[in-house]
Amino acid sequence: MLSSLPVSFAKLRNLRHFDISGTPLLNKTPLGIGGSISLQTLPKVYIEGGNGFKVSELKDLLGLQGRLSIKGLDKVMNPIQAKDANLHQKEGLDDLEMEWNEDVLDNSRNSTIEYEVFEGLRPHCKLKTLKILFYGGIKFPSWVGDPSFHLTELTLEGCRWCTHLPTVGHLGSLKKFVMRSLHMVKTLSFQDMVNK
Repeated sequence: MLSSLPVSFAKLRNLRHFDISGTPLLNKTPLGIGGSISLQTLPKVYIEGGNGFKVSELKDLLGLQGRLSIKGLDKVMNPIQAKDANLHQKEGLDDLEMEWNEDVLDNSRNSTIEYEVFEGLRPHCKLKTLKILFYGGIKFPSWVGDPSFHLTELTLEGCRWCTHLPTVGHLGSLKKFVMRSLHMVKTLSFQDMVNK
């Protein structure tokens, strides 16, 4: 099974499609892939600390279409890097998955930084499906329930420290809302769930 790519892979500047979704042992995104500004398909990226792949390397990939899964968001320590990813300009994305590390849900994570990073990852309002996994903040960014979004599916899973749900009642296109392992949410307001 494929477990790594050559360093020279990043020199493929005219690459349009790069799909590693069927390679479970390949858990690194090639450095320099952000320079392949013609990319349309990039279903999965892994954020790394240190000198590894940064979320800000998505900045110039404005032609991305379809699905994007961003794994390892707990490694983003600078909210400016999140904003620099320019997800709000990627109108071709239909399906976005944001995943923090499930195995690191202790006090070593900074809920304020995670909130600010999440706020900076605001996607384009044409997004249809949003899946949020293992987010360590206490509250969700306001854009998650923004009425300008056309979300049809929203999944919140493993967000163990969140005490309040986003206001989804304003999401007029929402057809499916999944909540799993939200241990700190104590109440669910009916007014927040229905359109007014």
